[in-house]
Amino acid sequence: MSHTLLNPDGLHDPVPFGYSHTATVPAGTELVLVAGQYGSGADGAVVSLDFTEQVQQAFRNLGVALGAHGLDLSHVVQLRTYV
Repeated sequence: MSHTLLNPDGLHDPVPFGYSHTATVPAGTELVLVAGQYGSGADGAVVSLDFTEQVQQAFRNLGVALGAHGLDLSHVVQLRTYV
């Protein structure tokens, strides 16, 4: 899925902070929405009490979910976090 990022003049440059102000996908493009992922292993148990390890596992889980659709992290348009 291709997407276009746009950071309009008049808004601060968000790129150093790891995001863009807007993203668009072409009409008719299939969207894959991934439910909340957390630091669990395949058995559903949290892999570690360490926050960093939980975040790393959550991103691995996201990669697995995307991979099931032939996608990877480069296809992510929006990411929300809850800490």
